[in-house]
Amino acid sequence: MISLPPIPLPAVRPRGWWHHTWTLTAAVVGTALLAAALACGIVVPFSVAEERAYRAAAPCPADAAPDADCLYPLTARVRGTHIDTRPKQQQFTLRLDGPPPVPAELDFPGQDPLLRHLLPGEQVTVTHWHEYTVAVTRGTTTQTSSNTPIDEPELITGLALILLTLGTYTLNASVLARRPRPRPAGAGLPSVLADRAKAALTAAVWTLPAGLLAATWGGPPLMLLAWATILPVLRWWLRHRARRTPPAFR
Repeated sequence: MISLPPIPLPAVRPRGWWHHTWTLTAAVVGTALLAAALACGIVVPFSVAEERAYRAAAPCPADAAPDADCLYPLTARVRGTHIDTRPKQQQFTLRLDGPPPVPAELDFPGQDPLLRHLLPGEQVTVTHWHEYTVAVTRGTTTQTSSNTPIDEPELITGLALILLTLGTYTLNASVLARRPRPRPAGAGLPSVLADRAKAALTAAVWTLPAGLLAATWGGPPLMLLAWATILPVLRWWLRHRARRTPPAFR
């Protein structure tokens, strides 16, 4: 009988200190991201309630206080405007003089219908609600400012989903990086962390379509549903691409 020599198995070399450092860092960062996502998730219901209260707010009676739960008018004077319409540098700012809580500067989403017509020294009416300065009026023309609670729930929900996605992938990568692998340990970034980082960034980018759906039709609930639907499809696609990629290029 001919005895064949045993086939040598790839040796599992001990991980170096650089690998352990990256793994520990990924675990800490992933945990912090998940904690931040949880904090944002807790804030969302309060933000939704605030947006609803603002939409239902009515003008204040004459004897109301500035901190009343109504739309409080304040008289202010225009100090100047700053309008920059260049792409990627757009800025529409009104500078005001007036008693507190009139802000020194107030931003707008655009220059129409009022901002570009305002001149220094003109008197305007500033509408205040809670800590927001929501609009400016001159005569019969009113322009809503960027300082309102509208769309804040969607922004906070989107941030929470991005943090949740990044945190989950990062923490998962730190766990997988601890598993022994029959590859020489190098001094660079563990390959599993690099793979999970790409997957996490791709998944985070895919929260943008969910955010567009929410802003257009359904708010945070639809955003969560869209994200929960997109993520499994994305996970399948990433695995499918990984199987089709030659090991030398991973």
